[in-house]
Amino acid sequence: MIPFKSFALDELHFVSQSEYMRPILFDSARSSLPQHSGAHIHFAHHGLSVLILAVLMLFLTGSVRAAQAPQWQPGSYSRISPRGNKMILKFGDKQRFVLSEEAGKTLVEGTYKVLNDQIEFTDEKGPFASKDAKPGKYRWQLADGKLNFTKIEDESEGRSKGISGATWILEK
Repeated sequence: MIPFKSFALDELHFVSQSEYMRPILFDSARSSLPQHSGAHIHFAHHGLSVLILAVLMLFLTGSVRAAQAPQWQPGSYSRISPRGNKMILKFGDKQRFVLSEEAGKTLVEGTYKVLNDQIEFTDEKGPFASKDAKPGKYRWQLADGKLNFTKIEDESEGRSKGISGATWILEK
């Protein structure tokens, strides 16, 4: 039985010895550095390690940013209207929303679509519904249970005033 030796793999050495990388690293290093010196290998390894480190840092910072992006959270959100009434905006299953008063009277029902940090509302029924308007597009921000909408495009002034301009608080 052959004894098993444990050793650490030098990733840089491994990459530099691959069939693809060897001609690139050593041929270019030989043309710019003296042939009799072993320094060209050191410089090639150093340059490659800097390049690998830079790519790794870019990848990791991009991953961290993606991980920090807020996730859409369906549920019920409330706010106080300019008239002093509590309004509840519920985002339910199958991309449906309902805007109602605290007493339960439905004001608008419709569908919504979320794509990244944007949401699109389409009113379908209810006394405040903008049935003939095109879907309204908004940018949403959610942090610590507080939801805000910023109008991107909406021809319905009533929907725009009802949705944006105030913070919606996630109901527990």
